[in-house]
Amino acid sequence: FTLGGVFRLASNKRPLLWLATAAALRHTHGLDFRPVLFGSGPLEQDLRNSASELGLADLEIITDTADPAVIYGDLDAMLLMSRVEGLPNVVLEAQASGVPVAACDVGGVSEALLQRGPGAGLLLDRDISAEGAADQIAPWLAQALTGSPGARRAFVARSFAPEAIAASALSLYLGGTG
Repeated sequence: FTLGGVFRLASNKRPLLWLATAAALRHTHGLDFRPVLFGSGPLEQDLRNSASELGLADLEIITDTADPAVIYGDLDAMLLMSRVEGLPNVVLEAQASGVPVAACDVGGVSEALLQRGPGAGLLLDRDISAEGAADQIAPWLAQALTGSPGARRAFVARSFAPEAIAASALSLYLGGTG
């Protein structure tokens, strides 16, 4: 399967934690996958160097596309290890594409992630270690890879479509709870 990340290769997105988690999934849990990152930034060369040291010499870093069909079309699961997020568009985009997501509980991740039912994502602790993340991701992956892409798509459509956002905002303006 293909395990991906979609983020700027900068410290606040914790790409080195992403890489160490992928290494733990491969070496501790024996998972066979293709690691791929979509993004660019100041840590790109550090990632390339660390990938070899961590036994992930097959890491592919793709820096030249912003097309969601290209990015999410080949992913089987996405991992986001950010230290800081607002509303994580990549979590919504991945799920809208049917891709299961594991992500750290920062910013708006918990609101953007389907957390119950078939196709649910995995919400990780904000300060998790690579080994701790791998220990949670490995058993979740079996379910995630066979879970319902339709449930993920429906969650995003139901919760984040323009009409849903407008209705929620209107309710708040009129004194409702959203």
